[in-house]
Amino acid sequence: MLSFRILRHAIMMVVTNLGDVLRLSAPMIAFAALVPLALWLFGISPDPVVMDFSALDPSTDAPSGAAAVEAEIVSVNSPLLILAGIVQSAIGLWVLVAWHRYVLLEERPGRFSATVPMDRVLGYLGQLILIVLASVAATAVVGLAVLLVLTLFGDSAFGLALSFLLAVGCVVLVYPFVLRLSVALPAAAIGQRLGLRGAWEATRGQTGLCLGLLLWGVVASLVAWLPMILLAFVLPTALFIVANAVFQVLCTVVAASVLTTLYGYFVQKRVLML
Repeated sequence: MLSFRILRHAIMMVVTNLGDVLRLSAPMIAFAALVPLALWLFGISPDPVVMDFSALDPSTDAPSGAAAVEAEIVSVNSPLLILAGIVQSAIGLWVLVAWHRYVLLEERPGRFSATVPMDRVLGYLGQLILIVLASVAATAVVGLAVLLVLTLFGDSAFGLALSFLLAVGCVVLVYPFVLRLSVALPAAAIGQRLGLRGAWEATRGQTGLCLGLLLWGVVASLVAWLPMILLAFVLPTALFIVANAVFQVLCTVVAASVLTTLYGYFVQKRVLML
């Protein structure tokens, strides 16, 4: 099955180049770990965010790992947290562009992270914004249909069931749409003028493939999360926060690797790993 081969190829690209992946994504891992570590270790509570860190008091009998993280967020409306999200997104864009270029142009990262042309990052961001707008428009159509059903049938069993089916249909319809358009992202990362229309044409007739990738992606995610769930109960909280940051970044790179593989296979006509 082609969808399975593409996902396997994407995962193997990350696994076989794990050292370079970690160097390339080091800033993203560091930031993803430092923010929650700071909140946990120092009880940072930028006003007007109020947190209760009593559950994390080492003198209590609270369990270790993620099970101990029970900080209660009373309200979240902090410019500092918004700024942290923006910075993390910017670092993430940098890492994604660097990964596409690593695979497609064989640009090796330095000792810590990689050097990426800023115009490629901005071009990547521009394409990403267009894809988000297109996906929002497509999702809004289905959302209006769900709203209409709820208006006509209320919260009856039939209305709820039909709304659920429409929501599932939204995923089935929108996911291939977004994935096909997203093939334009690796092209933007390496400076190729493909665009959304070119990405759509290059993946014509591959809706079934995209749905297969969705299915295999769900299976792979469940398998990957099982060890993390176990680690949550055996690792000290600080170590679990770091491990979770590494895990989340690797998942992000694998997702980018899927797009890189789709671009290489359908646009550049590259051969997949056996």
